[in-house]
Amino acid sequence: MQSLALLMYKVKHHLCPKYISDLFSLNSSGYALRNADFIVPRFNTVNFGKHSIRYLGPVLWSKLSMDVRGSNTLQVFKNRIRRIDLKTESARRWSNKWTKILY
Repeated sequence: MQSLALLMYKVKHHLCPKYISDLFSLNSSGYALRNADFIVPRFNTVNFGKHSIRYLGPVLWSKLSMDVRGSNTLQVFKNRIRRIDLKTESARRWSNKWTKILY
């Protein structure tokens, strides 16, 4: 999950190639909303939509604290995300599902 958070930082600060940044939509609203850096896309199927990078990236980014998201440099951001647990709800459900199957 840290690599996905790192990718979202690069997208927000225009540090990644255009074909990757085109996967995500930056919110251009004039309102100062808390978690409005990226638009979370709607999806038609839970199996494919909710587990896609286009959905998980903005959701993970919105769960980061403002302190982490507001990092001035890429190195500072890397250091801050190494210290926190980045498990999303879908990752927890996935691991719980496999734990039940394996044991």
